[in-house]
This record gives sequence, C-alpha cells and structure tokens, in this order.
Amino acid sequence: MGNSAWGGQKNTLKVEYMKILTKFSNRFVVGFDYGPPNRQSKSFLEKRINNIRLIMRDLPRHAKHNIGYRNAWFLLMAKRWGESNSN
Repeated sequence: MGNSAWGGQKNTLKVEYMKILTKFSNRFVVGFDYGPPNRQSKSFLEKRINNIRLIMRDLPRHAKHNIGYRNAWFLLMAKRWGESNSN
C-alpha cells in the first residue's frame, strides 16, 4: 500500500473507492477550504493538491475531468462543460 500522504490517503486508491468514483463521477467535485487561517501555512495548498492527485491519479480519464472541473462548472454555470451559450 505504500506510504501515507496527508489526510491518510495511501499511495494507491482502494478498488472500492475507484469503482464508486468512476461509476458516479458526475456526483463528485474536488474542493477544500482555503480560508484565512489556512493561508498562513505555506504547505497547506501543496499538501491538498498532492492528496487530490493521489486520489485521482488512477481514475479513468472521463472521471478525472468530471470530478476535477466539469461538475464544478455545472454547479456554477448551470450548464454542462462545452455546452453552447445560445438557447
């Protein structure tokens, strides 16, 4: 299983989690709290980015894109990624 990263994430994503994240990739969004107290730590953001990379590294391409930005885009813009602005 390898070394443990920040947050307890191992170097390899458990198969069960990979299956869930893949099957339901349209229901997850990457994010974390970057409020004022956390901005004081230089390593805060770096640790979280590395953790997200470990989680998403072995996911299929479509799941990475959905979880990484497409689902957030839909929440913010009320339209799917790549959807035209015209009605």
